[in-house]
Amino acid sequence: MSLYVSIQGSGPALVLLHGWSLHGGIWRDFLEDLETHFTVYNVDLPGHGKSPYMNQITLASWVNAVVAVTPEKADWIGWSLGGLVATGVIDQHPERVKRLLLLASNPCFIRKPGWDSAVDFDVFSGFADELENDFEKVLLRFLALQVTGSRRARATLKSLQSHLLEKPSPDSRALRAALELLRSTDYRALIASTEKPVYWLSGARDTLVPFAAANCLSGVDDIYIIDDAGHAPFISHANECLSQILRWFN
Repeated sequence: MSLYVSIQGSGPALVLLHGWSLHGGIWRDFLEDLETHFTVYNVDLPGHGKSPYMNQITLASWVNAVVAVTPEKADWIGWSLGGLVATGVIDQHPERVKRLLLLASNPCFIRKPGWDSAVDFDVFSGFADELENDFEKVLLRFLALQVTGSRRARATLKSLQSHLLEKPSPDSRALRAALELLRSTDYRALIASTEKPVYWLSGARDTLVPFAAANCLSGVDDIYIIDDAGHAPFISHANECLSQILRWFN
């Protein structure tokens, strides 16, 4: 069985990859603007939305599942976890990527010596532990964390929650596997060395991907930070995000 992908719009190919615990429906409103400029391949990651979970444990297996349902050459936008998977495509199938936008995403999500622009290991470990006890509570807490600090937090959280309910609940096995990918993957060296154009867009109030990472990243071609945004700038500041994407992906 292959992953679920919707194809909409016309123009150059653009692949969208969503974040942890959500699905391609999160792009719904933003997609209306994108599809006037691009042919958009909106993918549900393994075990998320309408995509089956086929015991994809490694990042390579997630990447291969996505590559199987996307064009031979495209621009890529990866939000949060989706950015990690999209970077994996550059790593394993570089010929498939024209340009990459890391949207509120980090090549290394976990804080390490010399890398403070991330979150503590315990954050994702806590989510993994709590999945066994209260699945829905973990998802709602994670959504709330994504809007913390944003000046449009209430409206953004309401949008995230409504989108979450549009498709089946994510497979808990996929959620645990994805958390391990977030904890264990470090693509800083790849971003620094790739010849592919890589762009980075983030919110200054993002608590999961601190905007200070912009000062530490090597190899990124351009950076754009939205002052009042949190972890979901394409929802809270859609017009500003779209303008910047069109600037990069012209």
